[in-house]
Parts: sequence; C-alpha cells; structure tokens
Amino acid sequence: MVTDIDLDHQRAVRSPNIHCGMSRRRGEARFRRRAAGSIGDVSETNAVKPQYQRVADELRLKIMAGEYLPGQRLPAEPDLDGVSRSTWREAIRTLQAESLVVATRGVRGGVFVAEPTADDVSRYLRNSLTLLARGRLRPEQILEVRRMLEVPAAGLAAQRRREAHLEQLADALTDSREKRGPEQWAANYQFHAVLLDATDNPLTSAILDPLTTVLRSALDRGQADEAFWAVVCGDHDEILTAIRDGDPAAAERAMSHHLDHLAKTYGAISRLADD
Repeated sequence: MVTDIDLDHQRAVRSPNIHCGMSRRRGEARFRRRAAGSIGDVSETNAVKPQYQRVADELRLKIMAGEYLPGQRLPAEPDLDGVSRSTWREAIRTLQAESLVVATRGVRGGVFVAEPTADDVSRYLRNSLTLLARGRLRPEQILEVRRMLEVPAAGLAAQRRREAHLEQLADALTDSREKRGPEQWAANYQFHAVLLDATDNPLTSAILDPLTTVLRSALDRGQADEAFWAVVCGDHDEILTAIRDGDPAAAERAMSHHLDHLAKTYGAISRLADD
C-alpha cells in the first residue's frame, strides 16, 4: 500500500529532476537555435557571395602569395575547371579595378599580373588619403607623418643631390620669393618635390607626395599672412644651403624647424575652419 507520506516523498524527489530536465532541454534547444543561426548566417553569406567574387578572392590570394608574379600571365579561361567565361571575366574586372591585373589584346594578349610603378603607388595613396581626410584625418596628423619621413629625406637629399637638383631648388625658391597666391604655393610645392627626387629613392616621392598634396587641398592657405610665407622662404633657404653643403645633419635640422613652422600656422588655420 502506498501511503500519503510515500506520495509526498515521490513528488518531492521527482519534482527537482523534472524541473532540471526541462531547464536542461530548454537550454539545449536555445543552444541549437543559436548554433543553427550562426551556421545559417555563414551558409547564407557563402551562398550570397557571387561565384565571380570567390574566383577573384582566390586569384588575389595567389597573387599576394607570389604564386603568380608581376608580369606573369594568368590561366586562360578554358584552363579553369567549373568556371564559366562570364564568371571569369567578372573576376578579372574586379582585380583590374584593384590594379592587380592588366588585360591586353592580340596574339600575345591575355591577363597579366600588374607591374606597378612608383607613380601607381602614389596615385593610389593620393586618392585613398584624400577620401580619408574628409573628416577623419586632421592636418596635424598629416604633418606628424611628414615629419617622420621628410626630415630624414632632407638628410638623404644632402648626400645624394646632383647639380641639377640644386638648380631646380634654387629656381623654386626664387619663384616663391617673387610670386604670391597660388603661384607661390606651387613654387613651394615644387621645392619639396625636387627635394624628394634628390633622395634618389622613388618610394620617397611615392609616399610623401600624396601626403603633401592632401595637406594642400585640406587647408585654405590663403588665410596665412605674408609673414608666414616669408618664414617659409627663409626655411627653404636654410634647407637648400644645407643640401648644397652636403650636410645631412644640418638639412634634417632645417627641415624639422620648417615643419615646426608649418604645424603652428596650419594648426591655427585648421582650428579656425572647425569653429
């Protein structure tokens, strides 16, 4: 015979197990739903990603890994199993937009891994930095990077310059002293461009020239007074003297002082624009 005490005992013993089992099952169900959702998200992403994009991704990885070298021809369309001509062409167009490959026509035509020049690198940096500067990059930050690179560049120019560089630097300095407004700014830009060329390292210009160009476009230099431009001419004169003397340390010091003056005035112009 089962007594009331026995029934109470069975309910007391059974109840926690029932609750624990239900909780465990609910937890496992929630976990399965989350896991299924994650897997579904990944599967959906893979399914939505077009085949041409997957082909472009694979080719890009091989190019970056060095499996296809600059100037090397990529496989022809029929050589890619399971890839249609239209898919292949869309993938190539994607890589062309990234300047990773070039396509040529004719008997010896085809698709080749790009062989970028310093000008190509400079153009890409200029465009990218211009977009970045639209609200997310301050002039002071650009000048910080210029200091990191252009101060040692002045030292290299002092060691490697040729007579032609000295003549071009002197001409740019003369123009800067004699002209005003945009013509004066262009002369100052030319001074720095010749200095970078005097380093005899194409990457120096490829990296620094975009920074200078973006800084020029980001600031209203018309707000700088005549005294500032006189200081700039004086700075350039000191830089030129050090480069002409073949004194790297003096050239670096002169460039550092010059960038100090730019930072002070350009910072003030930038703050006025923000107000």
